[in-house]
Amino acid sequence: MLAEADGGLDALDRTAVRLTPLVRDLRASAPSLRRLTTVLPRFARTGTPALGDLQRLARRGRPQLAALRPLARDVERLVGRLGAPLDRARRLLVDTRDRGGIDETLRLLYSLSTVTALRDDVSHIVSIFAGVYPQCLLNRSAPGCSHVYAAPGKGLVPVNDPASGPQEATDRAAADPDPTVERLRRRLRELLR
Repeated sequence: MLAEADGGLDALDRTAVRLTPLVRDLRASAPSLRRLTTVLPRFARTGTPALGDLQRLARRGRPQLAALRPLARDVERLVGRLGAPLDRARRLLVDTRDRGGIDETLRLLYSLSTVTALRDDVSHIVSIFAGVYPQCLLNRSAPGCSHVYAAPGKGLVPVNDPASGPQEATDRAAADPDPTVERLRRRLRELLR
């Protein structure tokens, strides 16, 4: 009988040796476990109403999700159709970058700017025309001075040649001269006498 008990005692001894590190770990985690047992009930008291709110929100949100399903299907279909072109565009841009396409484009633009420069290969001056039209300084509503859609001729009358624009606007302007321009002309005539 002692021989049989000896085998069982050996098994208990092995179990005690294996459990010793576990007991040490449990003892080390006891403060955290104690803190958890004090915090968890407070969390449960606060969290229970929040779960009810989440449930009400989920009830309201489900119909909205159902309404979004067709949109999600359309977006999925669009992504499926755009997959190949977007992949090709991505590969093109990566290949352009890797093979120096961006640098070569910049070099081409630089060369074009030096070829068309006004002075030499270093100075790059953009040619612009800055004209002053006195009739526009006096009256912005004169034909050709304003290019908004509501202007005479729907803004298509050129400022330097009002007669080439829509004739309706030019004729109306000739028939109804601007009082400011007329007053200025009279003053100039008086001064020149």
